[in-house]
Amino acid sequence: METGMQGDAAHHRSGRTWHRPWVRGAAALVSLVALGAAACAPPEGPAQRPPDREPVEVDASLGVVRIPAGSPVLVRIVIDGDDDPEGLGAVLEAAFRAAVEDFGAVQQGFRVDLGVTRRTSCDRASGEEAGAALAAEADADGLVAVLGPQCSETLLGLQGAAADAGLVVVTPRPQLLTLTEGPDGIIGQDRSEGTWRTAPSLLQEARAAADYAATDLELSRAVTLHDGSVESAGLAEAFRTRFEGLGGTVIASLRIDEALTSDDPAQASSALETALDAVARAEGDVAFLALSADQLLAISGGWIDQRRLAGIVRVTTSAAATLDVLADDTALGLVLTGPLLGTPEAVSAVTGMSAGQSIERIRTTSGVAEPPGWWAHAYDAGALLLKAIEDSSLIDVDGSFVLSRAELRSTLGRTAIGGFTGRLACTPLGDCASPRIAIRVHEDLSHRGLEELPVVALMGD
Repeated sequence: METGMQGDAAHHRSGRTWHRPWVRGAAALVSLVALGAAACAPPEGPAQRPPDREPVEVDASLGVVRIPAGSPVLVRIVIDGDDDPEGLGAVLEAAFRAAVEDFGAVQQGFRVDLGVTRRTSCDRASGEEAGAALAAEADADGLVAVLGPQCSETLLGLQGAAADAGLVVVTPRPQLLTLTEGPDGIIGQDRSEGTWRTAPSLLQEARAAADYAATDLELSRAVTLHDGSVESAGLAEAFRTRFEGLGGTVIASLRIDEALTSDDPAQASSALETALDAVARAEGDVAFLALSADQLLAISGGWIDQRRLAGIVRVTTSAAATLDVLADDTALGLVLTGPLLGTPEAVSAVTGMSAGQSIERIRTTSGVAEPPGWWAHAYDAGALLLKAIEDSSLIDVDGSFVLSRAELRSTLGRTAIGGFTGRLACTPLGDCASPRIAIRVHEDLSHRGLEELPVVALMGD
């Protein structure tokens, strides 16, 4: 057999069949000999390395984790605690642990140790502190990867030190456009090597908004509102590109004045009138509002009082779907994009569990009677990570587990699975989320969360 060949070997876990690469590149011959040695070893002891064979060689550019037989593979959970405004901590942690438990041992013999969950404070400084501690653990103990956190600011603080240590981070919640790929394929300014996410980028939502407006509602004249920031302007640009590609026209792209949310009533009123006058003059039939929750509430407060704007459909992303927005009657009628947060009949192709089965465990473990749908993204993150670890590691001739950190990153960048949230397919720039984006309409103030809103369309299937 030539050493450049790569083989696949099937193995079984709990009655399910799995395929993973046993060998790669120049390591092929050595690894196959290792398998033969293991088969012939006496049952009471591990395989012994033949005296004329060296340990398997792998890409060591980011470091190599070597774990002796009987020791665990180290993965850690980082969860933002009480400072998370969505209160997702307990649910996401329960989902991470359920996914790891359902996956079972890696390479049929190495259990995954999640240790004690690290609690952070939903801010950049807390993330930096956690990142430094995780990097130290990677250096001293061979920590492989991190699941979480859920707050964007924590992730932004954490990911630099984690990347420098060769760690991978898989997070289920942050949707910032700047974390991965921006409009026109531009790498986001906050992109860090080693970070992946199972939540959809808001870029996907902006494109889905354009799809819905142009194809389902058959609208042709759009106005976009943004605040000039990289994130907001990028979403407006993504909407424009997709909408015009579908035959529509963006009549105006309007930058709102930061005084719109000023504490000075006169300044705020003036900024609001300027924005609404500009929208009215454009005479569009749909407005894409790439705004924060506070900005959206300020705009909506004046919008409903003006008859000249009554016929314009307002569309925004899930970033603005806070409890404050959903509780405000001026927001009634908003069309909101957002992720499809799992369905009971969905099955994880990695673990074989259904979402319906798993959510009962999440309820019990987390103590949350109605877990927010983001738990499904966390479960998918755990399953995705462990599959990538399995697919990029191998067993050496002495029975030890060997993982190239560089190979793990490369593998994650091309891993695809069927999950609770749909078909996930990772890109090298960090996006793994299913392309499915739900379109919801805010019709009832009794709805207290995004997933309670009725889904009127599904884009990107």
